[in-house]
Amino acid sequence: ADVSGGVLSLNAPVNLFGTVPDGLGGDADISAALDIFQDAPIDSSGKRSFGSGGLVELFAQRDLVAGSIDASADCADCSGGDIDLEAWCSLTIPATTVLNALGDAGGVALQSGGTTDVSGTVSAGMSVDVSYHPDAPVPSLTGVITPAPSVTTDPNIIRCGGPGICNRNGI
Repeated sequence: ADVSGGVLSLNAPVNLFGTVPDGLGGDADISAALDIFQDAPIDSSGKRSFGSGGLVELFAQRDLVAGSIDASADCADCSGGDIDLEAWCSLTIPATTVLNALGDAGGVALQSGGTTDVSGTVSAGMSVDVSYHPDAPVPSLTGVITPAPSVTTDPNIIRCGGPGICNRNGI
């Protein structure tokens, strides 16, 4: 979904979970020119004996408030999927949110050019990567994050206001 110049509210469940015969979770690539408010869960988990998780990507050019996302694997030897969340101004994972990418190679990537607030639960089979612009505040990671996150700065992350602006503080 691509919302040009608008705010996207995801207020109904999105079901992309795998089923027979292979059980692979589906993929979602959702972007908004302003904000994304996810109030309902996204299920991209893999099911059955070959149930690898899918890929869920959410991108907002302003603010992103994530709800629960499941991209996990159902079977013991299956790969977890990937959850990639990116916002130019603020990324919020509320206390009630659960991001789940459990299973071999499952990963969660969180990126913001402004504030990052993770109060919820984030679980991945392989890695949790948090990246932010060097001029942005250090991410607030008060939630339960497993495994321990890798936190890095990246000057190429786009700050609030978008690319090519003179004042990157959102004004």
